[in-house]
Amino acid sequence: MSFTNIDYNDNHYKLIWTSGELEGFYIDFKYQEIGYRENEPERIEFKKLQIIKYLLDHSTEYITGTQINLTEELNSIDLPKSISSIKASILRALNPEFDKEKASDLYNLIIDKHRINGQMGYRLITSDAVLSNVEVSDNENMNLINKAAFSSENNNTLNDGIAVNNKINIEKDDNSYDEESFSYISKNWFMLFIISYIILMLLFILKANDISFGQLYRHLVTLPLKTSFLICISGGILPVLAGIIIDTPFALLSSHIKTGKKADISKYHHIVMHKEGRFDLSMQHISFFAICNLTGAITTAAAILFVKRIPDFDTYIEKSSMNTPLAIITFAALFVALYNNYMLQTKSEPNRNNHNYILTRAHAFFNFFWLTFSISVSCGLLFAFLLFRISSSYATPDSLDSSFLIMILAAYSYLWFSADSPLAKDIDSISKDNFVSGAPVLAFFSILYTILCFDMSMTCILSFTINILVLIVWYIVLKKRKSIGVIRFITSFFSVIAVFVILMLVLNL
Repeated sequence: MSFTNIDYNDNHYKLIWTSGELEGFYIDFKYQEIGYRENEPERIEFKKLQIIKYLLDHSTEYITGTQINLTEELNSIDLPKSISSIKASILRALNPEFDKEKASDLYNLIIDKHRINGQMGYRLITSDAVLSNVEVSDNENMNLINKAAFSSENNNTLNDGIAVNNKINIEKDDNSYDEESFSYISKNWFMLFIISYIILMLLFILKANDISFGQLYRHLVTLPLKTSFLICISGGILPVLAGIIIDTPFALLSSHIKTGKKADISKYHHIVMHKEGRFDLSMQHISFFAICNLTGAITTAAAILFVKRIPDFDTYIEKSSMNTPLAIITFAALFVALYNNYMLQTKSEPNRNNHNYILTRAHAFFNFFWLTFSISVSCGLLFAFLLFRISSSYATPDSLDSSFLIMILAAYSYLWFSADSPLAKDIDSISKDNFVSGAPVLAFFSILYTILCFDMSMTCILSFTINILVLIVWYIVLKKRKSIGVIRFITSFFSVIAVFVILMLVLNL
């Protein structure tokens, strides 16, 4: 049987064995799990699921090779080693019900191996399986699957004479998450109220004490370097710690209250992926989350260091004329952070429970404020320096400081790591277009910034070199992806920039 171009949506994301010795065994592509009937499911890594999906799409043939490229995402795969790892996961899922020897025999009914031209080949056996979305522990649903699977109206007949339904539309189980009906406001209204209240209180305090946004930025710039660095690093790591220390106990407690069963940390993944969601404790997710936030923290810290070394900048940023631009940038950053949270909650992905990112989750709440701080500080300080450099009232440095290079390197590292790093692909990051969308924009502004604000120097040459090398990498990635949406975005962006430049030239004539 071969499923080609399968869309693992809410109606169609489980491969379930409905007959034979493996009846009740399933592979869940949405929640990254494999399991047997009502037993506790075994988590399986996203890359392993991609390999299983590839075998599923080519189930009429044996796949051979060692270091092979299966798809764009599966490059240089050691197939025998990967299959061995998949086997270990399947055996763990079967072991609660069967002994080791019996589980191994059943595994051979799932993935068959056969030597072809001196190489070991592997094939996924799907003659007793169907694609659906129901709970395998529900006997009524299992009967419905079997009835649909062998219905003459919906079946696809295979070469071996066994009919298997390719598309079964059965109402989704209660534990799964319906992204289409998800209402961002209804799920987040209380926390949005709290955030609005906090913002209004801060504005009231600033107004009552006659403190401007420029003064806030000035206090940040004049802090000791170690303190500024500590604030940035602490802000970046706080959401991760909140997820581990606050969200995890709350998830276990909530599960205990609802089910009446003793909280078990070994079942935590099932709680996160199937139920109300909290914080994914997998090492891949924690590492990805921490490294993304730390590269963002280094970018922000480097921006602060960059302006700290400029004489009289702290005096300039406190001017009343800077209050409105900095306020606009701060609220724009707030909007970007809110939009990021919105995308995390509403974008449908096959291996993500969007409830994990509701603002009532501590890690999502703290990450919202961290993103607001990081974006507003970095963009606000750089914009203020641009105006400072244009102003003729202040003496400005002629050479570009090396902290600027640190800043753009950290920013590029964040864009690449969040989108195209091996870890991002392992967890199927939602930020897949960060690098292809963000790299040319960052390169454009950093080159323009360097030309407008500084005389030519070795640091400027290094800045140009870094940007050119990154653009080469960006072009290779973009060409490999063939992403039409990103190409349109880049074209639109530079078209707007071109119109803006032409307009400025006309106004200056």
